[in-house]
Amino acid sequence: MKKWYHSKTIWFNLITIALGILGAVNDVYPVDPKMLALVNGIGNVFLRFLTTQKIGFGTEPNTTSVAEEVIPVEESDFESESD
Repeated sequence: MKKWYHSKTIWFNLITIALGILGAVNDVYPVDPKMLALVNGIGNVFLRFLTTQKIGFGTEPNTTSVAEEVIPVEESDFESESD
């Protein structure tokens, strides 16, 4: 699992958001919202094909699967002592 700030997709989307905000509040640098949406959609699809790892926001999670944590139960555990 990699840290969120190593993700190309996260950085691409943060830049897209910044361009959208810049275009909304600044007349000097106009950004066409339709073009921004198109570029964002194409970029996200492209980056999705490059994705090979999950991203995480905290410490590395325990890699033990749920199946490994199950305690084996034998049939004899359910037999009553009165038999």
